[in-house]
Amino acid sequence: MLRKLLLLAAPLLIVLALEALFRAGLWEPLARPDSHAGTSVRLKRMLTSADLTRVDYVTLGSSRPLYGLDHARIAASAHGRGFVHANLSMPGTHWMTIGALGRWLASHRPEVRGGIVALSIQDFSWPGNGSYELGIVQPFRAFFAVSDAMPYVPFDGSRIDTYGSRSALFEWREDVRDFARNPGKRLGALRWYQRNRSSVQQLFANPESEGDMCAIGVTALSACDRTNDMDDGKSRQLAGQCEVLRREATNRFDFRPAMASASPPGTDGTHPIRRRARPAHAGVAGNARRRAHAGPGPLEARCPGKGTTRMGARGVAAPCRRGADSRHRRHGLLLCRFRRRMQRILRLLPSERIRSRALHGLASATVGNFATMKAARSGATP
Repeated sequence: MLRKLLLLAAPLLIVLALEALFRAGLWEPLARPDSHAGTSVRLKRMLTSADLTRVDYVTLGSSRPLYGLDHARIAASAHGRGFVHANLSMPGTHWMTIGALGRWLASHRPEVRGGIVALSIQDFSWPGNGSYELGIVQPFRAFFAVSDAMPYVPFDGSRIDTYGSRSALFEWREDVRDFARNPGKRLGALRWYQRNRSSVQQLFANPESEGDMCAIGVTALSACDRTNDMDDGKSRQLAGQCEVLRREATNRFDFRPAMASASPPGTDGTHPIRRRARPAHAGVAGNARRRAHAGPGPLEARCPGKGTTRMGARGVAAPCRRGADSRHRRHGLLLCRFRRRMQRILRLLPSERIRSRALHGLASATVGNFATMKAARSGATP
């Protein structure tokens, strides 16, 4: 019996053992050097090297500050004042990486006094770079760390790329698979990076780049048209980036008219501001009379707030009693969500007349439901 239990538990024990070994950094010496995780592994080795006696200040950031700042000049200026300033910027860095690096430095390099967190407008567009950022932070995560990545990459059982937020074994799975396909190629790349890209002096120098974006132009999106006539590998890479820029540019709001105008947006007629008059009569009856006189109006999806029940039809609003049963407030919230979904469906109707009638009927049903709720709160029969 004991033997059968051991046989059943053996696969689970093997998986747990591999998880512990991967969390402890077993695979880091074999990580693909040109990947995000491999870049973090090289940076980690530089920071733990015996040649680096101390670090006073650091620069954290993504590829934009990596190639956009003169790190050699910053390091030389700090050295002239008796400090050591290291560049820790890596491509793909976002808020999760900055937090993981900060915690790792506090644990392994407590002498660090401060540094530069270089940001751009893109860093405030999204809370993270997605699941691939897990590869960047994995070498810097603590052994028992689980919750540090969850706010940025929530675990989703239907998406295997999110499993890395909880498991180091899942995070390294693609790297292990790539190594198994061609071990010789991986070992050759590791030897090259060990000879050419693993010196501690790289923390104080500017990164090497073979491309020249300035020759194409970086001041306007029209410069991307020049990549169409180039056939080398670097230009093809820029062409792919230009395609992404063109796609993102179509979703950007143009602030130039508002910035050029001396008057605030909405007062010059170019960007009208929608205004809705405050109801003259409170209660369902007055709102229903005004709606019957004005005709059917648009349905606005507004969910109930604290102390107020807003049913969503134009002009239908009434305050909740402070001591009212919470069941009615929950009912109003569910009704609001249902009506908001119905509004999205009704937009698909082909005719404006049909949509107007449907919205009017839905608003009438809303008034009836509100009257039923009001009567239930007062204990009367509607």
